[in-house]
Amino acid sequence: MRRHAGAMTASAGETGTTGRTRWTIVLLGMFAGIMVAFQIGKLPAAIPTLQRELGLDLVEAGWVLAVFHALAAAIGAIAGVYADRWGIRRVAFAGLLATGLGAAAGGLSDGLALLLLSRMVEGVGSITVLVSAPALMLRASRPGDQGLAMGMWGSFMPTGMAVMTLLTPLLLALAGWRGLWLVNAGLVWLFAGLFWAATRGAPDPAGPGGAGPGPWRELTVVLRRTGPWLLTLVMGLYAATYLPILGFLPKYLIEHHGYSQSAAAAWVALAIWANAAGNLTGGWLGHRGAPRWLLMIVALTTMGVAGWLTYQPGFSGEARLVFAFVFSGVGGLLPSSIFGSVTRHAPDRNRVAGINGLIQQSTNVGQLATPPLFAMLVAAGGWPQGPWLIVGLAAAAIVFALLLRRLERRGRVVQSKRSFLLQKNLTTAKPLDSGRDAAVPPVRKTDVAQGGIDPTAAATPLQSPQFNEFVRKPSRRTGPVDWPIAVLPPAVLAALGARTPTVTLSRQTAAKQASRHSDVRPEDYAVVQLILDRGELFRASERHVVGFVQWDGRMWRAVIKTTADRAETFLASLHKAKDRDFGAARRRLTRFDRDA
Repeated sequence: MRRHAGAMTASAGETGTTGRTRWTIVLLGMFAGIMVAFQIGKLPAAIPTLQRELGLDLVEAGWVLAVFHALAAAIGAIAGVYADRWGIRRVAFAGLLATGLGAAAGGLSDGLALLLLSRMVEGVGSITVLVSAPALMLRASRPGDQGLAMGMWGSFMPTGMAVMTLLTPLLLALAGWRGLWLVNAGLVWLFAGLFWAATRGAPDPAGPGGAGPGPWRELTVVLRRTGPWLLTLVMGLYAATYLPILGFLPKYLIEHHGYSQSAAAAWVALAIWANAAGNLTGGWLGHRGAPRWLLMIVALTTMGVAGWLTYQPGFSGEARLVFAFVFSGVGGLLPSSIFGSVTRHAPDRNRVAGINGLIQQSTNVGQLATPPLFAMLVAAGGWPQGPWLIVGLAAAAIVFALLLRRLERRGRVVQSKRSFLLQKNLTTAKPLDSGRDAAVPPVRKTDVAQGGIDPTAAATPLQSPQFNEFVRKPSRRTGPVDWPIAVLPPAVLAALGARTPTVTLSRQTAAKQASRHSDVRPEDYAVVQLILDRGELFRASERHVVGFVQWDGRMWRAVIKTTADRAETFLASLHKAKDRDFGAARRRLTRFDRDA
């Protein structure tokens, strides 16, 4: 029992929340991302200055824009695994320090080679921030707020890029491009100090050390799942379409429509800011139940059309800005939808940073490759040729978004079948033919009414909005006090001496689950019936059993108890387990024999 209590305490510490979202930590995580976005946003408006002072051609300028993402494109996924193992807060802080170091080195460089090298250092620091900050935000959020928190995280890039794109002309005028780099280094280092001080006490458990599985093995757990791959491909192709359209737009407006450097930067900054509004809108829509795959397809279709129009001949500068606003604003629906889907497709809560690393790696691959490719197409055939690359990338991303829809729909169909079977078990009698189990009573409305349950709830599948509300917001006093989630098989019922076969989830246990096992989703409670029917059961005492089952590629553990008077049967705990937990149960507990 002492070991079990320690495990529960560790789990609670991992979530870092007892039912409330720590919004200060959520905001600090988002601002850590904004510091990274500053390092990308300082480039577009500075490209003409860099070309003039360093003698760069358009393709070389494209590499300065893209090389930031070079190492990040290679190490993103493994960086996410190490963030999970070393502690996400510590990794985020180290990433901020490295990002500032790269910016400072760039400000002191005197040629293209050193500038490119410094941009790579910035990129390494940035990827460590981008894989760890959203994981910190998730651990600081209660389950019901995680989708909203990830919607906020999705807005970090456009917000940071827009602010720095807007400030760049002023800083260039005051201090030149080297001063712009050094100011950014100072800002990042100042924020790093604030971040470290203000996140003390944040949930930051380090993963398994040297005795645990290696990082590549941890990564393969993520890579075996289809969902993370599809999220990664969609996000990577989105990033590949986004940067070239808005990254070269200030130069285009200056050269073809006579805009001043400050005016071009200001308008493009506003267009980028529209992406932040789109991200927040996408996060809110996803939080309200809008299908995230549909938001992705709307965003990608709009980006393909508007991005192509932005550089076609025959339009005024104002029309091009309208296209850019639409491209960026509607496109913003996609990142928040991607990040909002991460927890759904993660193997467990402790591997979220690994998926974020995979997503960031694909993002950096896209942002590394497409600016130079876009510039080459423009150099070869003129500005109207570049956007055809964007159209092709958007079309490919739509295909992967549709595959994601198919995957999620298949998961819902499987879960709906389980919920239907559970609903049938909760509302029909299944007496046996002989033996001591022959007297087991059917489940009647009076059975559930005794526990203070709304009788109509017994006929409601676990996929229902009502059950989702019950699990995610257990502190609310409306609705049933307890919720029936499973039926004891007759042999288990008789062995426990329970007076009712109905297993209920109480509001108190739902609140405990939300704080200690927040990675357990409402639909996962269907596994309780599977454990009772087909899992390995062990007697922990005369009135409670512990069960295990392999389901959906994971080991699950449930604890079911009866009250002292045997009048009620309730779920005490449900969570994901490891093989060693099952091994410990086999060694220490008595296996329950259904045929005895």
